[in-house]
Amino acid sequence: MDKFIAKKYQTLKCGDIFEIYFKFLEALQEFRGTSTGFTGLSELLIFRFLYHQLGGSFKTHDRTSDSKEFISESHTNFKIGQGISVNVDKRVIRPDISIFHAEDLIAVAPIKVYLTKGIKEIDREMEILEELKTRYPKLQALLIIFRGPSEKGETFRELAKQKNIKEWFNFLILEANKESLMKKLHQGLDLARITVASLN
Repeated sequence: MDKFIAKKYQTLKCGDIFEIYFKFLEALQEFRGTSTGFTGLSELLIFRFLYHQLGGSFKTHDRTSDSKEFISESHTNFKIGQGISVNVDKRVIRPDISIFHAEDLIAVAPIKVYLTKGIKEIDREMEILEELKTRYPKLQALLIIFRGPSEKGETFRELAKQKNIKEWFNFLILEANKESLMKKLHQGLDLARITVASLN
């Protein structure tokens, strides 16, 4: 799968990653009888996509005994990670995907397969993101949702409202989305800053 993403990431659509995820769940149902208890694939797919989109040339470094960060070999002081602990006041937050320049957290991508709790879940995510934004003023956040709420519903309207009132926040629904995932990640995480930051 990683080799496939490395080869095809420039042409993959948002909906393609959605299809890969749900086809894998169908295979789990067939081979195990259930997909219950299987987690982490959604984050892995997006992380490896970003890994290749950002050049695919990283060296690993142990951040803690149970987490690694990936340090770019082409952009100075630039690194990415998954589930890396970030201290905000007395709270420890582990964003699904984090992008750092030096020790400055510049982008995060929380990932949800579904928004099962609707607006309550959005409120919780926004509370976490706002704490991170207070600690790291340059932060850009992109909430990635595999199967999104109906565009006519209250949950979608709340997402759109948050996007409109917070210039640093955006969301992306993958299901049935024919847009380039590479382009959407580039825009939503403001990845153009990485090259600029590496030169400063």
